[in-house]
Amino acid sequence: MTPLFVQPLSAAHPSFSEANEMAATSLAPDLKKELEAFRSLDRKERKARFKAAKSVFRNYKKDLRRGMVDEADASQVLLIILGILVPPLAIYLKERMLGWPFWASIALLATGLIVFSALPFFWLLAAGLALLVVFEVI
Repeated sequence: MTPLFVQPLSAAHPSFSEANEMAATSLAPDLKKELEAFRSLDRKERKARFKAAKSVFRNYKKDLRRGMVDEADASQVLLIILGILVPPLAIYLKERMLGWPFWASIALLATGLIVFSALPFFWLLAAGLALLVVFEVI
């Protein structure tokens, strides 16, 4: 997954070499190298990059005002909270089906309710399973 600001910059300036493009789209770019590369650019190129970044930011703000921005962050936070409080519900809302994680979470909670002394342990296991599903690890 590439950062939001990298995609338009590479599209706006196709004159980048392949090495610069690979460094810009890598998952974990070395910040010092990128800063040095930016500082080594001439003044016109720096100005063009700032201009492109400002236009991307302006478009994002316009989309935010129009309500076109994805609400994934808010729903992710709600799923995390539900994953801790009501694990099977969070799993169902994330996957929209009754798969094995849902039934495993139900089984863990039922086992915790039957064996009262083990309730917190099984609740933590069910919550952990729900969080793994919410973060798409499983």
